[in-house]
Amino acid sequence: MKSTIAAIAITLALAGSAFAQGAWDYSVKTAIDGKLTETAISESNDSATLVIRCKTSCEVYISLERAIAADQSSVRVKFNNSPLRTFSVNRGEGSDSLFFRAPISLLKAIRDNGGYMTVEYSPYEKVPTTATFAVWNLPPTILKRIK
Repeated sequence: MKSTIAAIAITLALAGSAFAQGAWDYSVKTAIDGKLTETAISESNDSATLVIRCKTSCEVYISLERAIAADQSSVRVKFNNSPLRTFSVNRGEGSDSLFFRAPISLLKAIRDNGGYMTVEYSPYEKVPTTATFAVWNLPPTILKRIK
C-alpha cells in the first residue's frame, strides 16, 4: 500500500514539473568562447517547429518540412481568440523556414497573449495552411530580453 502511494506521489510530482516547464523545450549551450545560446522550441500540430534562438540578440523562425512559396513575405498570426495580425518574414536559405523580420515584436505578442499561436503560411504550389503552437510560459531568461 505504501509503495503504491509513493508511486502515485512520484508520478504526480513528475507530471507537475512537466506542466511547470510549459510549452517550450528549452536549452542553453555554451560556445567555446564562453558565450551562451538559449533555444526555446515549440512543436506544432502540423510537423512545424517554432524556434526562438538568442545569442546577443534573438531570432524567431518557423522550421517546416516543406518548401515555402518564393513570394512569402508575411504570415498571418492569431493568438487564441484575438484578432488576426500580420508579421513580416523572410524565407530561409533552404526555402523551408520563415524568419520573422521583427522577432522582438513577435516575442512581445507571445508574452502578452500566451496560450496558442496559429500561423498561416503558403507552402510551395499549395493553398495556404496553418500550424498551431503552444506558446505559454515563455522561459524567464528569454522574457528578460524583451524590452
